[in-house]
Amino acid sequence: MIEPHTALAGGRAGGGGGDRDLPTPPVGVALVIRAASDPTISLHDLGRLIEKEPTLTVNLLKLSNSAAYSTGREVRSVGQATMLLGARTIRNISVAHAVRAMSERVNTGELDAKLFWEDSLRRACAALVIARQAGYEDPSEAFTVGLIQDLGVLMMAATRPDVSGRLQQLRTEPSQARVLGETNLIGRAHTELFVNMGRGWGLPPDLVDAVAFHHSDVLALPDRRTNRLAHIARAADLIADITQTHASGDVVLRAKAVVGQLEARAKLEVDGLVDATVAEMTAQSKDLEIHIGEQPSYQELMEGANKALVQINVSYEELTQQLEQALREKEELAAQLEKTNEALRRLATTDPLT
Repeated sequence: MIEPHTALAGGRAGGGGGDRDLPTPPVGVALVIRAASDPTISLHDLGRLIEKEPTLTVNLLKLSNSAAYSTGREVRSVGQATMLLGARTIRNISVAHAVRAMSERVNTGELDAKLFWEDSLRRACAALVIARQAGYEDPSEAFTVGLIQDLGVLMMAATRPDVSGRLQQLRTEPSQARVLGETNLIGRAHTELFVNMGRGWGLPPDLVDAVAFHHSDVLALPDRRTNRLAHIARAADLIADITQTHASGDVVLRAKAVVGQLEARAKLEVDGLVDATVAEMTAQSKDLEIHIGEQPSYQELMEGANKALVQINVSYEELTQQLEQALREKEELAAQLEKTNEALRRLATTDPLT
């Protein structure tokens, strides 16, 4: 069981033999994350720390002007970014940058890293859309959580290459099946692996807790904001499931149930959330330089699911017809055999040579 705000040792994320060490975020970026979480640090000092990390500076300026984090005013310098965005948003951008920088240096085996980041962007954009429509205090924070909430899967593939192929297969399964599959593979789910590593890296406790509990059916975190963030992350995961599973099984019903429980100013509609996520992904993929394939609309997903259901029904009917035909043929053969046996019995009683 994962306990919120429990300090755990980082450094390894595996679950048995064959574990490999994962790289840690750049030291300078880790310092920025910690500093941005410190209420006593000035924005000026935070800006000076950022300027010591060239790649973070470039990413910060790029993301400061992106749809996910922008305040509506163009940002041209680190100083402007810190003043306009504030320490908390700087922290969130730094976390996103650190995770991407770290993941570029790992071998994920048979797990397709490009598809992994496309899926991660889908969850991030779903979280952003839900947070905006639900009136969450900081939608960009929800975006960051969505981007990192399945990072444990990447860790699992990197540290346990022997299970990376199976993890790739689990990609199109609904969330509860993925979690069960991971647990069967190594004894732990991706959320537990992330908690170990995220706290070892010094990632903000509220973000780690939101990720840790985003698959929980019952959310009762002590901090209301973090609890709501975890709920948004859970809903985002289910919205992403609709696309990744091609709306199979009960994923749409599950998504509607969880989305319906969210605190919101107006009713949230699953079809609108899916389509808004698609639109958001198109914009965000350019800002984050994450390649994405063509994204189906909610209507296209439902049409595909209905066609698949019709095909299943047709296949079932064909199978039923084949079975009925086989039974008829069996009955005909049995009748013919009975006639033959009856003829042989009559022959045996009337023919003196038999």
